Amino acid sequence: MEKVLDEYGEQPIYLSVFPDNEAAIHLYEKLGFVLLDEYDTKGEQVMKKG
Repeated sequence: MEKVLDEYGEQPIYLSVFPDNEAAIHLYEKLGFVLLDEYDTKGEQVMKKG
């Protein structure tokens, strides 16, 4: 994560996760991501940091 932040600085970072993947959601939340009320074309929920 630090390498990504070094490269992109303060720009928002987005990722997507299947809504039923609670372990991944919990991990990403611990890293500072928040769930958005948006879904990608595969049905994954979008998360954002920054």
